[in-house]
Amino acid sequence: MAKKASKAKQEGPLAGQWRRLLTPEALADYGALKAPRPKETFDPTGAWTQAWQVWLLQRSAGSDNHQGYIRLTRAPAPDGASFTLAVEQAVVQAQRVVHETRAKMVCALDATASPQSWTVETRLFWPSDGREVSEASVRKGGEVSNGRLHVKKDGRSRAEDLPPGAVSSNWSILEALSRPSPAAPLPAFTVLDELDKMKGPRRLTRGEATQIRFGDETVHVDVFRDTGHGSLPWVYYLDDNRRLLLALSGLRAYILCADVETRHRQALKALGRRRQEDGTEDE
Repeated sequence: MAKKASKAKQEGPLAGQWRRLLTPEALADYGALKAPRPKETFDPTGAWTQAWQVWLLQRSAGSDNHQGYIRLTRAPAPDGASFTLAVEQAVVQAQRVVHETRAKMVCALDATASPQSWTVETRLFWPSDGREVSEASVRKGGEVSNGRLHVKKDGRSRAEDLPPGAVSSNWSILEALSRPSPAAPLPAFTVLDELDKMKGPRRLTRGEATQIRFGDETVHVDVFRDTGHGSLPWVYYLDDNRRLLLALSGLRAYILCADVETRHRQALKALGRRRQEDGTEDE
């Protein structure tokens, strides 16, 4: 009986993940879109905080799909021409160590939320007791000025010419998507990945609107596709309130989830226990 139960578990809805393309339908079947959609009014140009679960497709049915979370906090500037965007990101890496990033940037109120200046702090820590990995913490800052990317990291400075055209980042593009889109297609843009590496050119195009299951409802969504050089394509799904409900790229998904930090703490506790049981905790 135990063998049959074990086999049934492996043949459940999560068992075939590795052989199935990651889509909204697949995520709904896996039970990954159960969190309810926020019902309160959302003003994408005002002050807001939103958080997404980082969900990763797994080869093993017994593995946890939770990889981490991203939380963005937007605050409009008094000048009406810019805003600040605070980033909190935590991602579990392959060695079962957590990579945590905190960033704060000033962005232009343009079509791609162009980063103008920023500071970033990162650290690695073990989830069982919070001990930091020695010499792994990084502090850096930067700005875009006169068509050049300026980055200061570990006491060293560098400057590079940016390609002509618009600029965004892997975080601020999520804010830009929430604001009403301009009538004309967006021009090609360069992405500042983690605010220090240039990738691109990228293009953001509107796809065909559709419906997806999210929470306990079927939701009408606008679809945008982010394609180009330097990284895998992304597909974004936004509801009629301009909330980014879901983003997909390769094996990874960002899923809007208000209580994702609670889910993350639970995952870290379980991860810490597994490391101790396996005897894999590093000194």
